[in-house]
Order: sequence, then C-alpha cells, then structure tokens
Amino acid sequence: MVASPGATPKPGDIVVSRTNDGSHRYLVGRSGEPPQIMCVTREEATAQADRFARTHHVAVWQTEDSRTFTRIFETRPASSREDLRREAL
Repeated sequence: MVASPGATPKPGDIVVSRTNDGSHRYLVGRSGEPPQIMCVTREEATAQADRFARTHHVAVWQTEDSRTFTRIFETRPASSREDLRREAL
C-alpha cells in the first residue's frame, strides 16, 4: 500500500470501503459513484478491484471513513502517473 496523505481518488479510480452497518462487508465502486459490488472479505474486494483497475488502467484506493484514502494499487501507465505527480505539486 502507498500512503498518500491528502491524496484522493481521481474520477474513475476504484475505491474499496467497509460498510458501516455492522455487517463488516466491503464495497467496491468507482470514485464518486455508488458502490457496484459487495464482498464478504477485504481480500475478495481488493481482488475484484485489482482486476477491474488493471483492465481500465486506474488506481485502487481503500478508505475506512470516506475522507482519508490509501492507494493500494496503481495501474496507470508511467506517463499518466507522472502527470498526476505534477498536478499534486
């Protein structure tokens, strides 16, 4: 995992989050959109997110509170990652 203080998912990135209803399930969806997949384990959710991200060349993020994000995988081409680094500066 890549700690990214202050960083947030870009539109289209995948976000893995835990439900807050006590069921301890995990949700997977695109940033800024409602979750599309519910999984029983974090591992399952991360695997689903990783497969999608690799196909669509986006990043995967994890959040516990929908405010703080940690980037788990980065599947963008190197040139796109460099553009994102410049934007952050």
